[in-house]
Order: sequence, then C-alpha cells, then structure tokens
Amino acid sequence: MCGINLIIDKKELLSDLVAIKTMVSDNMHRGPDHRSSLRIRNRETQYFFGANRLKIRDKSENSNQPFIDQQEENVLLFNGEIYNYAELKNELISKGYTFITSSDTEVIFYLLKEEGELGLGRLKGMYSIVFFDRKNDTVLLARDKHGIKPLFYSADKNFIVASSETGPIFSSGLIKKELDVDQLDILLRYKHSFLNETIYRNVFSVSPGSYLKIENGSISKEEFIIERAEENKFELSSNGIEQLIVDSLYRQLSDSVPYGLFLSGGLDSSLLLALNKKHEINYIQTFSLIDKNLAGKGLNDNRLSRLAAKLYGYEHHEIGFDSEPDEQDIYKFIGDLDLPVLDSGAYMNYVLSREASKSVKVVLSGAGADEYWYGYPRYQVYRQQLKNPFSVKALKLILRLARTSGFSKVDAVTDRRFKRYVDSVDKTSEKSWNNLLQVPLLNQSDFPEEIADFINKNEKNLTPQLWDQKNYLVNDVLLQSDLMTMAHGLEMRVPYLDDELVMAAGELQKSLFEGGKSKSVLKEIFSKIDGSGPFIRRSKEGMGLPFYSWIDSRFFSDRIEKIFNDNNSIISETESFKYIKKQKGYRKQLADQANAAATWNFVALDLWLEQNGFK
Repeated sequence: MCGINLIIDKKELLSDLVAIKTMVSDNMHRGPDHRSSLRIRNRETQYFFGANRLKIRDKSENSNQPFIDQQEENVLLFNGEIYNYAELKNELISKGYTFITSSDTEVIFYLLKEEGELGLGRLKGMYSIVFFDRKNDTVLLARDKHGIKPLFYSADKNFIVASSETGPIFSSGLIKKELDVDQLDILLRYKHSFLNETIYRNVFSVSPGSYLKIENGSISKEEFIIERAEENKFELSSNGIEQLIVDSLYRQLSDSVPYGLFLSGGLDSSLLLALNKKHEINYIQTFSLIDKNLAGKGLNDNRLSRLAAKLYGYEHHEIGFDSEPDEQDIYKFIGDLDLPVLDSGAYMNYVLSREASKSVKVVLSGAGADEYWYGYPRYQVYRQQLKNPFSVKALKLILRLARTSGFSKVDAVTDRRFKRYVDSVDKTSEKSWNNLLQVPLLNQSDFPEEIADFINKNEKNLTPQLWDQKNYLVNDVLLQSDLMTMAHGLEMRVPYLDDELVMAAGELQKSLFEGGKSKSVLKEIFSKIDGSGPFIRRSKEGMGLPFYSWIDSRFFSDRIEKIFNDNNSIISETESFKYIKKQKGYRKQLADQANAAATWNFVALDLWLEQNGFK
C-alpha cells in the first residue's frame, strides 16, 4: 500500500522539487518503507510525481515508485493490490514484454502502456493510479470500481494536484484551502459527504470505477469499461457463493506477510475466519474491541469474538475501552483523520489499527457484506413499507426488528432502537429510509439534492442498497477504514468486495429484496460449519463506541457547552446547530443517551475544524 502524489505545472512556474517533496513527506505514514519524487518536462508543462511505499509484494528496490522505463516515456504511481496480476502478466509476456520484478506494479505499468485506459477495466483488486504517457502528453487518474482506495484532486488555472489524501494537496502550497460550509450539515446529519464531494471547495475524489484523462491542461471524466466475467462462470447457489468467498480469501491471503482480521463477533468477520480455517488458507491473528465496564451497552461483542477466535484456533488480541474517554487519544485520532468522517467506527478502526500494526502488516475486514448481502435492518423497513404502505404489518415488522436487534428483554437500549424505528415511519418509504439514514435528533424531512436525484435515477426497490453501495460504503466505511489503517502503516483488504463476488451479489439483489431476510445466503453458508449457531442467530448490532457512558463525561459535556455557547463559530452557521437550539431543553436532549450519536458528531466535527485551522 502506498501514498501517491502528483503535480501538473501547466505554466512551468515551479523551479524545484520542494512542493512535491513536501507532499511526499506529508504522506509518509502511508508508505514508511520508501519515498521518492521525480520531475519530467514535456511540451511546456512540468509533471511532478511523488510516492510513498509500504512494501508488501516484491520488496526489492526494482518495485519502488515512481515506476518508470529507461526512456521516461511512461510513469506509474500505484496504491493498492491487484489480485489478477499473474494472469495479466502471462498475457503480456506472450506479447513480448519482459519483467524484472514479481510485483503487480510492473504488470499495471505494461498493461496501461499496451492498452491505455482500456486496460483499467481489466484490473481486479483495489487501487488508485496515476499514469503518465509522454508520447500522447496525457495523464490518467483512476480508481477501482468499488472505491476501496481513495484518490483526491484539485485544479486551477496554473496547477492540477492529486494525492491519496487531501492534506498533501494543501501542503504543496499550490491550492487554496477553503471550507465548503454547505457540507457541514450533510456531515452532521449523515456522517459523511456524498458522491465525489469533500468538505473542501474545489477538492474532489475520483469516482469509483472511473478515470480522469488530463490532456493539454484540461480534465475529462469517463467511466472505464469493466471486463465482465464469462456467462455462468459462477453458480448463484450457496455452494457457489461460498466458493467465491474462498477464492477471494485465497487471492487476498497469498503474500508472505503476517495477516490479521478485525473480528467483531458478527456474522461477516466470523464467517471469513471460519472459511479460512475450513480451507486452511493462511494463519490469521484476530483483533477485537471490548467494553471493559459496560456489559450490554455500546460494545457488546466480547463473548462472540472470543468464541470465534477460540473455536477456530487463532491468536486473539483484545483492546479494551473504559467508561471514560481518553481525551488525548481522541485528539490524536482527530489529527490523523484527513477528512471528517463522523462515523464512530472511524475511531474504532483507529484503535484496532494501532494495535494490529504491532504484529501484522495486512488486515482483513468484513466491510461490504452488509451493503451487498442485504444486511441492514433499514432495508427491511423500506421493503415492508414499500409493499404495504401505512399497514399495521409494517409497524409490527418495526417492532420485531427492534425486539430482535440483539436484545431479549426491554431495557434502555431496546427503547432507543425501538423509538428510532417507529420515529422513522413517514409518508413514503423513501422518506422513512431517509430518516433512518440520518443521525437521531438531527434528522430532518427534506431530501438533500444528491439523494433526491439518486431516487429518481435508480430502481425503486433497490434504492437503499444501491445508495449504500455507491455512497455510504465508499465515503464512510471504506474511506475511514483506509485513513485509519494507513495512519498506522497498515494495509486493509476487503474480501467481500472481490469483483466476482460483487457481481454475484448484484445478480441476487432482487431475490434478496423479495425474500426480505438479512444475509440469508451468508447464513446458509455459515450453517454448514460446526459451531456457527451463535453467529447466525445474533442480529445486526454494529461496531460502536460506548457512547452511553462517554457523553456523561466532563470532556463531552464541556465540549458541548463550548459549541452551543459560541454563536459566532463555523458550526453555529449550520442549519443543524440552529435546529438544535430551537428545541426546548436541547442541552438535556444532547445529554440523553438516545442522542449520543448527535453529541459525538458535534464534538468530533468541532475538534476536526479546530485542528485544521477553521476556528
């Protein structure tokens, strides 16, 4: 895994390598094993390339980046892993190419040299790419079809600057750092930005499955043509899907490095562990978060994560949380958060990654299973109301979901979840779904333009899943996972986002919707493995902080007091701030455990703005 950095100096204004070297230094955490930079002049334009390398596959110097040929006709910057590189390499060898490394980097280099942008759709894996072609004076910026690896860019009349993170774009000194205040309400309500937007003006992410072609200083955007699997190449039975997951694990556990797995005790990560053991693919250490003091609140996966590790015989690491937040650790976390993804899972990944990096170099995650295998309860709420608008049956389903969301008796947490499901019911299924997407207390009935457009352009039955696949998964789950693992020089891989497995899930999406049962295929696969019962029977809980005690701490109460006493801050300009202040007894509401997520969002965003100079 690497950090990649690019500057295109359209008017030859730069006289040295200072800007690109500063970007490389700012991305050092992404690739601590090697760094280098390069300048090329071509047709009155200067091109600066910088790379940080985390050595996983072929650790020789020949695979260092920027990767160039002797004539400097082409330059490649690459962040990620390609899982079908061996097949592509054999094909290129048959065409007369010779290789001096065993890396996937060299394979990408010659594939793009041979096929240009048409070669992008043939890559299977996770990646962001910069490829320079001197002969045609073009640069390609590309991102994998699932959006696993980020790539950001900004452009003005003098420069085009791109990087794996937004921070280096600004540390180059070439792009003005301006906040897009319209994004703040989106972040507070939904926890992440939409589509290819960021919190900054004029800084965008390359969209998944697309590339930018830069030619003569202008940028065109295209989706690349994805090489499809042969018809009937995979079975859609549970046995066929199991084989696809196993194939994905073989591909992603093939390097000679120590591996880990973030093990929540939920179905997704436990199934990966069980299949890895069943097929004896590779040795994996497991890492889990535990709540040391609050059984039944916040983190409650202790028993099942321990059980999975013990059942399948792997070394297990537990990282504990106390009932009081670690203030200094939260400050450090915010400092490493390149963009404000307000999902509490970001902090979870930060803590897990720090511990895992002490003993492994690559970790697996169960990310993507919920979005592609019908995992979130909100899909069922949406489905039921779509089929039976305003029916008593819909309300009964909501009650059942609340009662089976990991709780066997009525308690404070059950009440909160039940209240949220009931409060979500609105005039249409789309409105109910939009309510569930938002953070409780901050949810408002209006549709942001991006969601309204998405609803109009996509199949009604599948709107929630498709939105999550293209937005929530990309701009929340995968982005914060990348930022937090790379902050500790750790590579994360996501077996559920294997290309063929995702294609199979796509074929089954309509039947999963009609069946209405959460992760029915994955549960059927797991049911064939001894000891799987507890993992199949448990319902969706998710990975979250022990908010319910933390918001009572002095740290959180003081920050909330500060935020809502300041009517001249950036946050005070948001509709969310104004909406909260209009509520009677809003301070009491923010101290209520039911609204812990809203409290976290305000505190985390306030800390992020403070640490990034927007105060």
